[in-house]
Amino acid sequence: MTSVCILTSAHPPFDHRIFHKQAKTLVEAGYDVTFITHHDRAEARDGVEIVPIQPSGTTIDRSLDLFRVYRYAKNTNADVYHFHDPTLLPFGAASSLRTDAKVIYDAHEDYSESFKRYAMTPD
Repeated sequence: MTSVCILTSAHPPFDHRIFHKQAKTLVEAGYDVTFITHHDRAEARDGVEIVPIQPSGTTIDRSLDLFRVYRYAKNTNADVYHFHDPTLLPFGAASSLRTDAKVIYDAHEDYSESFKRYAMTPD
């Protein structure tokens, strides 16, 4: 069975698009799905195995969350890694280089304005 690991450090565990539309649909199609997200406990719901990352309060803790997400994801040995947050792009690249798995980045928010604020402009 093909395994899919869905990762997020920014979305709630039962996000409509990620959990209900994507993860549950993959389970119904016969995939083994692990979802790494902020949650208060490990559980299986609707066939989706949820690996919890405890919600963080400080900026430093939120930065460490990214490493926790990556570490847990790496341990799944999934065939496909699917992530949704631009902050996880370096970890997606690392997964792509260190495994034979497919790596998918899927942003469903429009980040163009956010990126423009942080872009360096010539003087």
